Amino acid sequence: MAVGEIKGPVKTQFGYHIMRLDEVQAGKSKSLEEARSDLEAQLRRDRATDRFGEVQEQLQARAAEPGADLASLAQQYTLLTGDVASFLKDAGAPPLGAAPALQQVVFADPPLPVGRLGGPVLLGDDRLVIVKVLEHSKPDPSPWQRCARVSPPP
Repeated sequence: MAVGEIKGPVKTQFGYHIMRLDEVQAGKSKSLEEARSDLEAQLRRDRATDRFGEVQEQLQARAAEPGADLASLAQQYTLLTGDVASFLKDAGAPPLGAAPALQQVVFADPPLPVGRLGGPVLLGDDRLVIVKVLEHSKPDPSPWQRCARVSPPP
């Protein structure tokens, strides 16, 4: 159509329309120099994501090996280590939280055996965790749970 031209009727899913072209606007695009910083940033993010995925796969393979050692993996991959005094089913513990994927690794049926490594488990786009169970213990019923155990009325 040319500017000012009228066409119609045109049938669409919304009915019949008469159209008039009022103006034509030039496309808006960036030159390579204008887009360069955005493209470079996206390339860096993509490369970091790919590298993170590669490291995750390597860690998964190494953690599954018999006799895998958490300390050596942490040293090789420059991972932070720490102990969590009590990681509770359904509640987790700081700083790990209670992510369902982590809960599944630790409390699977059967649970992750003492001394074995589990994971890696993604806790975010740029965070993963490998766990080593030091011990399992039965949960202590809370006072509320004890009070909730009442016999039905006769």
